[in-house]
Amino acid sequence: MTWIPDGLAEAFAAAWTDDILVRDLASRLTCIEVELLATVLRVCGGAPEYGDDWIGAHAETDQPGDQHYRGPAAA
Repeated sequence: MTWIPDGLAEAFAAAWTDDILVRDLASRLTCIEVELLATVLRVCGGAPEYGDDWIGAHAETDQPGDQHYRGPAAA
């Protein structure tokens, strides 16, 4: 297991939990990239819900066959 210095996990989570950043960047990440980022945010503490936010924002632009594709939005 890798040791993470005090405060680093919280600082990382704080840097990646800006709503504008999530909205603007999530669609540009690959499925594996967003999965890994979401996992790190979930384990960093202080912002586990942002893992789901990143996945949700990313899923909005996934295509059929992509890991996070959720089908057409309901009207």
